[in-house]
Amino acid sequence: MKKPKEDFTGRRFERLKVIRYIPSQEREGYGAKKDSRVWLCQCDCGNYIKLRTTQLKEGKAKSCGCYVKELLFEQTKKNTTHGKKNTRLYSIWHGIKGRCLNETDKDYRKYGGRGIKVCKEWIDDFMNFYNWSMANGYRDDLTIDRVDNDGNYEPDNCRWITNKEQSRNRRSNTIYTYKGEGKPLSELCEICGVDYQLIHHRLKRGWSIEKAIETPRRKIKRKKE
Repeated sequence: MKKPKEDFTGRRFERLKVIRYIPSQEREGYGAKKDSRVWLCQCDCGNYIKLRTTQLKEGKAKSCGCYVKELLFEQTKKNTTHGKKNTRLYSIWHGIKGRCLNETDKDYRKYGGRGIKVCKEWIDDFMNFYNWSMANGYRDDLTIDRVDNDGNYEPDNCRWITNKEQSRNRRSNTIYTYKGEGKPLSELCEICGVDYQLIHHRLKRGWSIEKAIETPRRKIKRKKE
């Protein structure tokens, strides 16, 4: 029996331990060529596998196949064990990552394109995001908001608010200062108990914010029949 130039018997390659060299007459069709070198290996999981010299030396084989199966299982487990993939909160989390990381997302320019990021705690673990949300007042009628519009998606910079509050916090909102306090016009009108459309119309005509709010609405006199 012709022996290989290099004896791998007893050597370890990742999870594999080489048991012995397999001569060509014992190969049963596997690597039957005389110039190939085939070895019987035992994996740490207990299974046996036949491998060529090149597969061992070049690191192409790390196990009998169990290692890849374990990786796939862990990834699948990570993605499915929470059972919340079809929930509204999962969609919000997925959307946050999309607009911050995916350059093809329609909103990427406003988020990832401006340098907005998702914190390490949330980016790869939905359950961390879920647990934070549950502990910080999440409801199905609320939306996620960043306190600092130029800041990242992270626990210290996020909160759950209503759509009405969200619209007030948009970067495009103009802030008006009235009696020393700056607020979006919609919120200011609500606090002062005045009609938004009326004040908005007056401001467009060049009125000051003080005059627009403090001037009573003109009463329209109806003609007597």
